[in-house]
Amino acid sequence: AIRQITLKQQETAPRKAQAAAQSQAEGQVPQFSAFLAHDITGRSFQISPLPLSLPLDCQPGIDCWVFNFVDADPGKGHADFACGRMSYDNHKGTDIAVSDTGRLFEMIPIRAAAAGTVLGVRDGMEDISIQRIGRAAVKGKECGNGVRIDHGGGWHTQYCHMKRGSVSVKSGDLVRSGDQIGAVGLSGFTEFPHVHMTVEKSGK
Repeated sequence: AIRQITLKQQETAPRKAQAAAQSQAEGQVPQFSAFLAHDITGRSFQISPLPLSLPLDCQPGIDCWVFNFVDADPGKGHADFACGRMSYDNHKGTDIAVSDTGRLFEMIPIRAAAAGTVLGVRDGMEDISIQRIGRAAVKGKECGNGVRIDHGGGWHTQYCHMKRGSVSVKSGDLVRSGDQIGAVGLSGFTEFPHVHMTVEKSGK
């Protein structure tokens, strides 16, 4: 499982994807959490107190996909928010993956999901699968190259596994929702190119 790191202080349908792309082209940042949704059991979800935009510059369902959600099972098993299996034990974030390793050369932007102040960054770790280097090689640095942002009110987001040399912000920088902060990579505890985003409220 990917642990929280202490960073250096300094509709998957094509129509919806096209609409998101059009919004971006018009200078708008698509909001994916500012609506009331229902899961398959009929339970309703409240509007998020911290509306978040998509942290990856892509078209969901076309060239990127959610691969894992937060583990909602407090025990040794795992379950996603809808009691499905798209998670693994103790997974604390959401993984949004791109199609293949070859896309690392495209420098696909990772963007701040909400406005805030950069708390810390890490850069310089190699883009290489954990299957090749082993878990011990990234112990204490599971997030890989990453950025942590303070959004106020106890809210924080953290973005992991960025491409080496792509982190474009530093501690203390003010960012807006949609600002580029890095690019998709393969650093840290990962086997495939993706962004792992963690959302925390008062440390939880």
